[in-house]
Amino acid sequence: MVIPLTHPYRIVIQARTTSSRLPAKVMLPIGGMPLAVLVARRVARNGADIVLATSTLPEDDLLAHTAEGAGLAVVRGPIDDVFERFLIATADLADTDICVRLTADNPVPDADFVEQIVALLRQSGKQYIAYGNDGLWLPYGLSAEAFYVGALRQAQKETLTTYDREHVTPWIRRKYADYVRPAFPDWTSDLGHLRCTVDELRDYLKTEKLFRDLPDAIHANWRDLVQELERVSGGEHPAVGFVLGTAQLGMPYGRTNKAGFSNENEAQSLLEEAANGGVVAIDTARAYGESEKRIGDFLHKSGSHDAPQIVTKLDPLSLLKPLDDAATVERQVLESVESSQRSLGLECLPVLLLHRADHLTAFDGTVWRTLLYLQAQGKIATLGVSVQSPDELRHALNYPEVKHIQLPFNVLDWRWDRVVVDLRLRPDVTVHVRSVFLQGLLVQESAEDWPEIEGVNGEAILAALRKFLIEFERESLQDLCVAYVRSMSWIDGAVLGVDTKEQLAQLQSLWALPALSHQEENLLKSSLPRVPERFLNPALWPLRSTSGV
Repeated sequence: MVIPLTHPYRIVIQARTTSSRLPAKVMLPIGGMPLAVLVARRVARNGADIVLATSTLPEDDLLAHTAEGAGLAVVRGPIDDVFERFLIATADLADTDICVRLTADNPVPDADFVEQIVALLRQSGKQYIAYGNDGLWLPYGLSAEAFYVGALRQAQKETLTTYDREHVTPWIRRKYADYVRPAFPDWTSDLGHLRCTVDELRDYLKTEKLFRDLPDAIHANWRDLVQELERVSGGEHPAVGFVLGTAQLGMPYGRTNKAGFSNENEAQSLLEEAANGGVVAIDTARAYGESEKRIGDFLHKSGSHDAPQIVTKLDPLSLLKPLDDAATVERQVLESVESSQRSLGLECLPVLLLHRADHLTAFDGTVWRTLLYLQAQGKIATLGVSVQSPDELRHALNYPEVKHIQLPFNVLDWRWDRVVVDLRLRPDVTVHVRSVFLQGLLVQESAEDWPEIEGVNGEAILAALRKFLIEFERESLQDLCVAYVRSMSWIDGAVLGVDTKEQLAQLQSLWALPALSHQEENLLKSSLPRVPERFLNPALWPLRSTSGV
């Protein structure tokens, strides 16, 4: 039975006892009551209309009886077709009524949080809005989706996939979700690295402890709970560090580079200044010309024990052919690793990344197996992957041995928001981002060096960046771009290349300035255009025309 709507929205809480990682978790006691009951009572404490939607399986009989015994309205439907359960739970509502979707394993959201989400939906004039569970700003588990019932019924008329029906809102999100949602009000800290959901036993133990000593688990304010969660979790994520990129030390690099690359004395002086200036790592690659050798000379002179961490990359293996046998592939990999060891003067490479993500599986996995063997032999300390796309990132994160990821990221790169949550599930992985200035394009006075790509207006983008430079009172376009990256707590280091010591000092000084706030980051992201993916990958840029040709 569904309770008639007495408030301007209905909260539907989906629940089941057949969860695979922690069976019957919604029945585990937290705050003196079953988890599902606690979730419902917290969001209903201001009198909201609540329905718990579970399955018709016998395994969920106890959950249904327990919820009804606690005074909750319960509806039951297919175990895998959660979408159908929501249709049943909202059958008596008008299209103009609002449905709020919650799950019974997230006890931190309360009535105040839900009312804030509903208010934001109304203010937006949109059909759908959601916060949380994306790894950005809010702790994982502090989440809610709000949408108009009409959108749910519109989705029912479409051909929905099994995934759509299991997860309820994917079609609605594809149809109505904004590219960038409004910033969450009065929120200043990026706490996306924290978890307040109950998915595994360790989550339950931490959450049970969070609620254990509260005088009133139902009325505890969600912001107070998040503050306590932050305290017991050890505070905020470490700040984003400065990683010196050294492609410029070994070869001419960058679309806006007009000076070639540094000579030997300049390179050694720059490396010394960087090490003394607090860079957290030095990034290089076998493919960066003289870079590894110059870093090796620096390490030999200065003493490698005092140097920043060295991150290098395997040779791209471009000379290998698709039908080469395993022995040939192994030889090429061994030759690359040994060459890096010789050039850097290191018996063990601190961090070695695949230069190409497809080498995880290329040649029947021979490249990766060879690197794992070398790691076991003590030749490599940490293995990782340099990725170009979210799909490559997701694939790389499936390998438990991958402990370091490098990816392109800047103020225009919209692709990564949807996979931050995947990174949050691998806190053992260090993330460095490159292309912060997009090969220098984002910090130029004009767009004359920008590639000609349909859908990209360089002058308009630079004008928008200069507008925010003034509005946010930043020192320079470099500062704006770096402050944006530094506002992301999922990032551990930003790889920035320099040509001179003056440029190095200028970049180092930016780390003494504040990162962007949540509101500033959100405003910047929502105001800039969504550029084509082709523009975000310099390897896909058209070649520059040559004068006279």
